[in-house]
Amino acid sequence: MAENIKLNKNSSDNSQGWLNHLIHKKDVLSIFCLAVILCYFLPYIFLGKNFPLTIHDNLDSNVVWAKLVLENGHYFKLDGVEIDNIMNGLPQSSICGSIDISFVFLKLFGFYWGYVANKIIMALVAFFGMYFLLKNHFIKREKERLIQFGVALIFAILPFWSFTLSVAGLPLLLNVFLNLRNGHVKGIYWVIILLMSFYSSLIFSGFFLLIVVTVVFVYDTIKLKKINKPFLLAIVLLSAGYILSHISLAYSFFNKSGGVTHRVEITKVPTALMESFNRAKTIFINGHYHAHSIHLFIIPAVIICLFLVWKSGKMYKKFLLIFLFIALTSLFYGFLNWNVLSPFFNKVSSVFPVQLQRFHTLHPMFWCVLFGVSLSVMAEKLKFGKYIACTLFLIQFVYVILHHEVIVNRAQPTYSAFYAEEQFTEIKKLIGKDLSSFRVISVGMHPAVALYNGFYTLDGYCANYPLQYKHEFRKVIASELDKNYEIRSYFDNWGSRCYAFSAELGKNYMFGKKSDKKLNLLDYDTKQFKKMGGEYIISALEIDTIANKQYVLRGIFENKTSYWKIYLYGIV
Repeated sequence: MAENIKLNKNSSDNSQGWLNHLIHKKDVLSIFCLAVILCYFLPYIFLGKNFPLTIHDNLDSNVVWAKLVLENGHYFKLDGVEIDNIMNGLPQSSICGSIDISFVFLKLFGFYWGYVANKIIMALVAFFGMYFLLKNHFIKREKERLIQFGVALIFAILPFWSFTLSVAGLPLLLNVFLNLRNGHVKGIYWVIILLMSFYSSLIFSGFFLLIVVTVVFVYDTIKLKKINKPFLLAIVLLSAGYILSHISLAYSFFNKSGGVTHRVEITKVPTALMESFNRAKTIFINGHYHAHSIHLFIIPAVIICLFLVWKSGKMYKKFLLIFLFIALTSLFYGFLNWNVLSPFFNKVSSVFPVQLQRFHTLHPMFWCVLFGVSLSVMAEKLKFGKYIACTLFLIQFVYVILHHEVIVNRAQPTYSAFYAEEQFTEIKKLIGKDLSSFRVISVGMHPAVALYNGFYTLDGYCANYPLQYKHEFRKVIASELDKNYEIRSYFDNWGSRCYAFSAELGKNYMFGKKSDKKLNLLDYDTKQFKKMGGEYIISALEIDTIANKQYVLRGIFENKTSYWKIYLYGIV
């Protein structure tokens, strides 16, 4: 690829001697990049639990799921183990796996500091993984160290979702596969493959990387008419590692004794042709929330590179294949719900525990690879290419920094304020009973807050739970669903958020103590609620008990450090 381009003779000009000297000082560059990564994480350390960690699909789910597994002591267990805290007991596989390296740090350092430890590890693995991937397979020249380290740094400080290596570790894993493909076999590679299978998610990203490397393996086998045994062994080893690390999921998939999953009722709303195209365009240009690539300013660099290589008459095969992969998988993402194709894919998703559109989890890695190659080509082929490349790099670097959690989430509650532990300690004292002896639901707030604080909830957020439970819980909230089409469609056609919805509140479950809203009518089936073991409603809003005589206010709880003002209601 770009390594085949001859350097401009002017690049050795004496005026740039200091730059060339710096480029060859690998240790200086790596230390500088590591220092930047450390600075990036200083807010997490200095603010501690007062840091505003992302709530959506994170504090409202992943962190609590891990807490439920760890606090119940369910390590290396099959699907037969149930976690009673949520939705009257769910198989562990419905919540999350138990064999996960990230759990080690959560257990050792507690849930906030363990989370931060995992995030730092993610950044370091992302940095070195991207550096070696670029250095070994895409931009190999010694004089391009600045690009190798710079792009690796940008990838390392992406705001990766969750606290595993599912996206951050992909470059390191791909580098190992490509090295083995090229005949470079080292013992450390097998260790990396195994560790990655226990530190990342099969259904989120691992499955899709396996598809890509398997396609490459099949292509090589057909072309060369022989089997690359180390490459094949790597695919088999990663697959086996994922099966072992996701053993509870594999067990539940083949063992149907747990009943029908609620996923059989998941129906994505079909989209028209232009809407499908717009979805594809959005994922291509903006990326995805769960796999932030933040590549807006990478796109111009890639377009310039495409123009330059086309103009020179020399196309770079790897570059074009990667660009084509991103474009085609973006189209696949957009057209998965197209009204022509959606009936087929709805059936597949109802039985197969993988969201097929998640090829986008590979996009952050591939956008950064394209960025590195583009900077290299521009620096070589344009008259002022080095300055243009440097400018684009700095703009992209600043753009990524501006997506730091501390900036993006500055208006959201902090970790401590969201989980409100002191407030819930007071609630426990007032109730004065064993938490396992009754069930609660939450109104106007995520049930994850109550779960985090040890309460047993009838509501919850779960990607795979029994369909029968969904129907039982629906009876509690049926009257509210009937009054609001949005929440009715949301619950009936998806239902993974099995929440105590209110027609007045819609899909909003973040009413802080500054809210002056009052619930006028909350029409729940209290008999069904009691039948399921429910005794209390934990509400972020005051309920009008004159209009709703079935609810009795038991206490109001305020705390200056909490995001919530909590009203505790009993049932008559």
